[in-house]
Amino acid sequence: MTPSGDAQDYRGVAADVAGDSATILALWREDLNQDRNPEGKLDWFYRRNPKGTPGVFQLLHGSAREAAGVGSVGWRRMRFGTETLV
Repeated sequence: MTPSGDAQDYRGVAADVAGDSATILALWREDLNQDRNPEGKLDWFYRRNPKGTPGVFQLLHGSAREAAGVGSVGWRRMRFGTETLV
């Protein structure tokens, strides 16, 4: 899942967490540690996020549209010392 080529060979598309979870997990396992718990992150941030479902996008490569990356935009609570930030 590590394609090469020029930028014209890539396309970003909206992903569906339920339908694309196997692809998302495969990309994470290949390139990201995710604290060795990619299923936990998928469940926590993508499926059960109390701030709502994030927008999830896949980067596809070539005419076969092979998955090359995944990204998301979403809200989550964060802590700064004893203060909760929204």
